[in-house]
Amino acid sequence: HSLDTQHWASLANLGSVLHDELKDHDKALEAYNKAYVILTNQEVEPTDPPAEPKYILSQLQYRIGLCIAHDATRKCALQDNPDTPVDCNEMAAHAFSLALQFDPDNENAKHMLATTTADATMKRASNKYV
Repeated sequence: HSLDTQHWASLANLGSVLHDELKDHDKALEAYNKAYVILTNQEVEPTDPPAEPKYILSQLQYRIGLCIAHDATRKCALQDNPDTPVDCNEMAAHAFSLALQFDPDNENAKHMLATTTADATMKRASNKYV
């Protein structure tokens, strides 16, 4: 037997366990990114595609942002240019922004985007977030 390489839900669930339970944010980030790539790949159909892909993609980007923003001392780089440092806060903000592009009602992503960008227009978290 071999693992199904296109089963996005398995990777998303693995990411959740690594992130929420084991606090292994680096491995969670890898799992969430793999699930995201599977769902956004136009060439290969994912196994058991979600009924609401935009909602799932929003949640994946939100969690990717959380993993990136978790450690203020973290060093970040893009996969295609690993030797060039990138501002982790900008990467996290980009992930939260993508989450909102997929689902404008993602209150958690709105809150975290405001937090990472120090948006002074947001006085407090929305009632939905709280």
